[in-house]
Amino acid sequence: MRKLNGRHTLVGTSKTKASRKKKGYSSFLLGMDAAISCFRVLFRRPALFVRMLYSGFVLSSGMKRFNKKKYESALRTFQRVTRLFPEGACVLQLVYERMAVCYRHLDQHEESRAMLRKSKTAENKCQANRIRAAAMKAKQ
Repeated sequence: MRKLNGRHTLVGTSKTKASRKKKGYSSFLLGMDAAISCFRVLFRRPALFVRMLYSGFVLSSGMKRFNKKKYESALRTFQRVTRLFPEGACVLQLVYERMAVCYRHLDQHEESRAMLRKSKTAENKCQANRIRAAAMKAKQ
């Protein structure tokens, strides 16, 4: 932070201290927490960090294809994400939901239902992981 015209501002932004309190500052802190946890993963397990980054890139390309209504291509991309990052339960929840929609648009309803069941399972794992992480944080 630096002072500019008597107001505290973040370097590179025009947000004042008062405006940060009003809106957006909590999301800024959440972003910082996410960045810190990514750096922890980077230093402890660099191979996992690289795989996370790559799977994020593949996921974003799949979402672009999904938004352009190229469902077959998006489906193949989402399947690739599930192979790249099988332990990311929170990400897999989103991926399985998108795969279910792709299957539905391709008139493959049984596969769509199976993906929705997998999505529910991934959601339960994600919640369990969050509870476990909160308990570990409370112990520290």
